[in-house]
Amino acid sequence: MNSSSQPKEENADDRSPRPAHYLFVIAAAALGGLLSVPLNPLSAALMAAIAFVGVYAHKVLLPQINSTRDSQLAGDSAGRWHFATLHRFSVALNFAQFAIAAYVLSRFPSIAR
Repeated sequence: MNSSSQPKEENADDRSPRPAHYLFVIAAAALGGLLSVPLNPLSAALMAAIAFVGVYAHKVLLPQINSTRDSQLAGDSAGRWHFATLHRFSVALNFAQFAIAAYVLSRFPSIAR
């Protein structure tokens, strides 16, 4: 049975591609961190931080965002503010992860040189 034929309640945690995005970020950052340990310990630590933030976002923040979105859709006026706040925080975390990853990549010598 495909996901579109399942009741909405069963798909509450898989509303968008975001859960897959978080899993990709966690796996890529963890692998990058492990491979960076012998080359650059600072970069390895930064990649580990990206992975840990990804775990937090996936396991803690995303369910909270989904819950507040449900409250908002059910007509809870406070749910709208809470959803917007959590969503902005999620976007800020994603931006920080991207910026840190860009910094880590900039620390490695260019292949073209």
